Amino acid sequence: KGKPVFTYNLADLERFRWEGPALTPGKHTIMFDFKYDGPGFGKGGTGVLSVDGKSVATKTVPHTLHSS
Repeated sequence: KGKPVFTYNLADLERFRWEGPALTPGKHTIMFDFKYDGPGFGKGGTGVLSVDGKSVATKTVPHTLHSS
């Protein structure tokens, strides 16, 4: 309902959600950046949801999907 949201779906086993506050009317630039804790497979990281260049939600993910 007018809020920026990003959801990471970890193989349908676990979901991580970032949600910012309601947006004001008008155009906005919404970005999501994920800094991986690698190297290696399955490490976690920190995701940041931003609106108009300002961070609105930050969350650490303890692990990602293992790949071979």
